[in-house]
Amino acid sequence: MQYDERRDAAYCHTYLKALQSGMLTSLNSVSAFTKNGFSNWKNATEKKKGFQKHESSDSHMETIARYVTALSAIYYLNDMH
Repeated sequence: MQYDERRDAAYCHTYLKALQSGMLTSLNSVSAFTKNGFSNWKNATEKKKGFQKHESSDSHMETIARYVTALSAIYYLNDMH
C-alpha cells in the first residue's frame, strides 16, 4: 500500500505498477485501490473489509502473480547478460 497524504487515500502499489506496465487493465482492478484511492478509514482494518478484503480478492492475487512472474523474468534475463 502507498498513502497519498494530499488525498488522504491509500493505493495498492502493486495494482498501480501493474496498470502502468500494462499487466492489468483498469477493468480488472478495483478503483478504490487505483483510480480513487481507498479512504474508508472506519473499515480499513476490519476483518473481511478494507485492506484485508482487497488483499484476498481474486484481482489482487492475480495482479501479484503477474507482477512477480514479470519481475522474475526480468531478473532472469538480466542475469543472463
